[in-house]
Amino acid sequence: MPGPVVLRRAAALAAEAVVVTYPLVLMDLARRQLTATRTAGPLRAPVNQFAHMPRLPLASSAPVITPNVDTVTSSAWLDLSAEPLVLSLPDTGGRYYAMPIYDAWTTAFATLGARTTGTRAREYVVAGNGWKGRLPRGMAVVQSPTALAWILVHLRSDGARDDEEVRRLQQQIRLTPLSRWPGDAGPDREQPVPGPAVAPSPVAQVSRMDPHEYFGRVARLLMDNPPHRADRARLERMAGLGVGPGRPPAWSRHDRLLVREIARGMADGLAQLEATAAQVLSNPWSWSCPSDLARRPADPLLRAASAWTGLGTWPRRDGLVYTTDVDSQGRTLTGEHSYVFRLAPGAAPPARAFWSLTAHPRDALAHPQTRRRLAVGDRDRLSLDPDGSLTIHLQPDPPELDHANWLPTPAGPYGLALRLYWPEPAALDGSWRPPAVLRPAASAQTTAEAPAKVAGPG
Repeated sequence: MPGPVVLRRAAALAAEAVVVTYPLVLMDLARRQLTATRTAGPLRAPVNQFAHMPRLPLASSAPVITPNVDTVTSSAWLDLSAEPLVLSLPDTGGRYYAMPIYDAWTTAFATLGARTTGTRAREYVVAGNGWKGRLPRGMAVVQSPTALAWILVHLRSDGARDDEEVRRLQQQIRLTPLSRWPGDAGPDREQPVPGPAVAPSPVAQVSRMDPHEYFGRVARLLMDNPPHRADRARLERMAGLGVGPGRPPAWSRHDRLLVREIARGMADGLAQLEATAAQVLSNPWSWSCPSDLARRPADPLLRAASAWTGLGTWPRRDGLVYTTDVDSQGRTLTGEHSYVFRLAPGAAPPARAFWSLTAHPRDALAHPQTRRRLAVGDRDRLSLDPDGSLTIHLQPDPPELDHANWLPTPAGPYGLALRLYWPEPAALDGSWRPPAVLRPAASAQTTAEAPAKVAGPG
């Protein structure tokens, strides 16, 4: 039976422990779900092997990955506890791609790709924390702070006509155990059709865990995935609950009061991070763009909230996503009305690679329609207005003129996503922001000026 001092502190210790370890547990659950190859669903492959999505998804491509209509995704979960892996990348011929690599605590500790390492063929050794050994000639090492790591590859796709080339490039993205290099990496798993995940999402799974299950998982994961040094003191306090690396809880039926307090603390910690996540996603102006969820915030509560909000989120320097579901007057966007998104002369989205604007039903992550145009951006031949501004028409049916600048919208309430790939400094520092969506007067919605000149393709 625990003493009164332990009982008094148990809830607070459990709340702190949940906040600090939440990203670690969430990553482990995501790994288990996406490496469970006998379970239905896309982007699943065994550990240390890539799964490739060979075409653009129209719905969520995995339980923790937000889809887009500009890039196809490849995913690989790494176990670096036994030995390093050789990562082989093809020459994409200048085609944009971004490859963030996340540690077990959800931090993107490295990014390969067009912005950082270029698009030529390369090979890297991906090693775990503390590995020391001889590298193959000409290879650099990418060292993970933890044994568990996750690679996501986002490769630009230009639609169905591009499927064959995208697939060819994906087949050249391979992982090989260092002890077998050079050698056959083994076949990759291709996912021809996106499908729904069978298991509950990782976030939902955590919310259902009892103290024994949660802290037992934490004790196991901490053995090969050490925390950042700034969190060590916080996790050492977890010993007050009888939990530590390799030391799962040994609570007995006599500790039911202690376990009850720990459960109360867990609920409090989860409530704190969910409230903080709501603040991260808050929309102080018409467009929302969260802070860098892929970096490691110093505040553990913000870190946990970021994991809850966007596991596998792009690092900001590789991709920015602005979202909105309201017009300039704060009214919900709906297919019952027509709108315009107008960019002033010289105020195009500052992206070094490319940008796109998409519309999707308010309660969905991607547009379900397959026959209509899914995105408008600088890869299209967009028409400029006579004054040099760019107007995009947002409505269910095409406008009388300027079809090139038309983005079809869903029938009911919907949201918009403006994505900037390899954003310029003006977007990163906030000096550029997208303008609010305008709902013109009814009399002005049926006419459009003839285009003056062509902008694009970019």
